[in-house]
Amino acid sequence: MNTLQGLSSALDETVAQTPEGRSSDSAIILPSRLLKTAQPNYLYVSPLNRQWDEYEEDEKDELDCMSGGDPPQTPIKSSSSSILRSPGKTPASLSKTLRESPLKGSGIVNNLWDPDEDEFPNWPGNEELDQVLDTYRSRYGTAKHTRPRGILETAPPTDGATTARGTESTSLEPCHYTKEVTEEELLDMASELKDKSCGNPLGTDLHDEVMEQFFSKRCPALPASFPARHMHLLEWQALLSSSDQTTQLASPRLCDAVATILHETHPRCLSDFLDPNVKVFEWRRNVHRIVIRRVGNAVLVGTYRDLGFVYLWSSYVRSTIDFTGKWLQVYAGVTRGATKVLPTGPAWDEFEEVDPPSDIRPTDQKYALYVGRMVSRLLVEGRAWQNLGYPYTVEWEADGKVWNSRERDSQGLMDGADGDGD
Repeated sequence: MNTLQGLSSALDETVAQTPEGRSSDSAIILPSRLLKTAQPNYLYVSPLNRQWDEYEEDEKDELDCMSGGDPPQTPIKSSSSSILRSPGKTPASLSKTLRESPLKGSGIVNNLWDPDEDEFPNWPGNEELDQVLDTYRSRYGTAKHTRPRGILETAPPTDGATTARGTESTSLEPCHYTKEVTEEELLDMASELKDKSCGNPLGTDLHDEVMEQFFSKRCPALPASFPARHMHLLEWQALLSSSDQTTQLASPRLCDAVATILHETHPRCLSDFLDPNVKVFEWRRNVHRIVIRRVGNAVLVGTYRDLGFVYLWSSYVRSTIDFTGKWLQVYAGVTRGATKVLPTGPAWDEFEEVDPPSDIRPTDQKYALYVGRMVSRLLVEGRAWQNLGYPYTVEWEADGKVWNSRERDSQGLMDGADGDGD
């Protein structure tokens, strides 16, 4: 007890004699002459908590050297406890740890999540980029020296068509209707083709004038020389392959699209539609459902989903055919609509619209013409007549007799050959 009191008095005397320039946070080393009287081990006062810590016997020489004694003659051994308590220099083990630290040379990191300067790779310079590009060229070659892409070739059409989509025979030149017009006139034509109110339900308009070049002469029953509103067979390959901007904005009438779809399905299908003795004709596809239905001189064309008890229509257009063969669109769904499915079949003439706008009337003939043309373009571009196999089924029904397009093909009745179908 007396020994500890003597050490405390010596500590106070040493602190009082501390020079003014010395930091108060530095460690206080007691002279060895005072420590020798206390105990065999040596004591060190930490500047952090002012606690008495014991040093091991092998650190005697180090403490004597710091307090002004002779330097040690042998290497100083360090213990794990002296790593954090040795004042004035960094122990060798701690220096090794700092040398291996990823934060060496980066200064003090204020935030744990702040990235170091060399944490992310630097962007390559121009020289490195040039080297990478040269390596790529030497390995893969440039665009001019790469192997050319294969081009699919198809056989020339055997049905009288002069063009085929995807072949070299397809003409991508501007249509004759726009070859000798100015740029201002082209802009006016494009504006007119986009306008819903510029169509002529009862006569010829700009759409018809652009479509005339695609009327086919393959079907004698539908002459290409007939005026607008009559059914025409389209050279759909040339129409879809044209790069002319005006042609891409123009759309065929609904009667021309119906004629093309039915003929591409099978010539007999078009014949049944045109036969005045057939009272009810219906062409349908079961996947992405489409229907073309004629009852007398009234024609319905639309796309829908079959929910069993109701048909949900995404497009719905009704037309009439006069005694001269001219079509007139009389009704077009403004929005999506529904048709109930009764025990006797769908109520085809009923169309219940969902939240229709008040500024558009479905019986507006100009609007019905516009919707009919949009549906025509959609069906022709989608090649609605293609029978892609299961689960696709394309068939038509004429007065209760059902024909499947694939079955008719297997009977060798293509190219307009007739047959009784029994």
